[in-house]
Amino acid sequence: MKHQGFNIAILILSGITVVYIIYPLVTILSFAEPTKILDSLTRPQVWNALIISLVSATISTSVLMF
Repeated sequence: MKHQGFNIAILILSGITVVYIIYPLVTILSFAEPTKILDSLTRPQVWNALIISLVSATISTSVLMF
């Protein structure tokens, strides 16, 4: 019973995080045509941007952990 408030807080924060991540993806997919999305994913610039984002996010998270 003592941890029930904590569990509720974690559940609410987790739900907010999921909405924060899913909402932009749903918005992009609802406004863009599927063929344009597939064409964009085959561009080297898009892959380079994705790799840079993943590397910088990993480095930032690692720095903050220590």
